[in-house]
Amino acid sequence: MAGSFRSTYYHKVDGKGRVSIPASFRRALELGDPDWRADGDSPPRVILVIGFEDGPCITCMTLARMDALEDAAAASGDPEALDIFEEDVVAASDELKLDDNGRISLSPDLRRSLGITAEVVFVGKRDRFEIWQPDARGAQRAARDADGAARAQRRATIRDIRARSAQKDTE
Repeated sequence: MAGSFRSTYYHKVDGKGRVSIPASFRRALELGDPDWRADGDSPPRVILVIGFEDGPCITCMTLARMDALEDAAAASGDPEALDIFEEDVVAASDELKLDDNGRISLSPDLRRSLGITAEVVFVGKRDRFEIWQPDARGAQRAARDADGAARAQRRATIRDIRARSAQKDTE
């Protein structure tokens, strides 16, 4: 993976629906855009997909990641899976260029449908990031944390990943 999206950031949305992409996320977008140039003549692009994840959020990814998903869908050999991917992901996506200040514009319809007004939360997910309305993200996290058995399973999964990583480091 050329660059990854890590951490959680809160950013203001201005009256025109513009929001600044976190600086570290912009670097990953640059690395994942084959047409981006450091001279500033070609700002990085981002793919926005609505309904990609479970939950009321926007999923964002690099062009390279979207290309890889499209290639995997086409290579599946399953016409039904390809149709589902095209309808639910490709048709629900939009390619945006960041402006000179590293911002994207969220349309009024999109902001209204997700309840986005003055602020959003950016949530890094390694190969993608999500944009949430803060209260919706809080509710999603609270629901996730309310299930004690699921929380214990997540902790065990993290311990297992850490152990595998440590083992790999010693090999």
